[in-house]
Amino acid sequence: DNEDQGKVCAASEFVNRDDGLPGLEEAYGFEFSDVVELDLNLIYPQVGKKCQFGEVFSTDARIKANDMTVLEDDKDFFVQYQGSMTLRQDTLDEHPEIAEIMDPISEKLTNEVMMELNGRVDTDGEMPEDVAEEWLEDQGLIGG
Repeated sequence: DNEDQGKVCAASEFVNRDDGLPGLEEAYGFEFSDVVELDLNLIYPQVGKKCQFGEVFSTDARIKANDMTVLEDDKDFFVQYQGSMTLRQDTLDEHPEIAEIMDPISEKLTNEVMMELNGRVDTDGEMPEDVAEEWLEDQGLIGG
């Protein structure tokens, strides 16, 4: 056994939450040999260096920028966090067209698309509103 092959870099919140590292280890029946607590922003460049594994967010462009592979959660331990719009029922009742407007956006805004859009902001330095507007125009969801 090589102890260094089981190090995980994770933020302190993930390390201590039942729906984080302790629950993950229990669900998959293993323990990491070492846990390196880091600020979330410092994890990405340390995977493959200080740690073999790291806590990441699946829509973060740093996954691609750091040539990382996201492991499949085949036991469905992690909750899928999907972006969503929240509004009052009476507002939707009064304006049912809101759902018709938002449905095509929801269908097209996949994790892969979010990773690309996030990369344009986080890595390329573009303004979030410019990236969003261009994407909506490119998808034919708003007029240019």
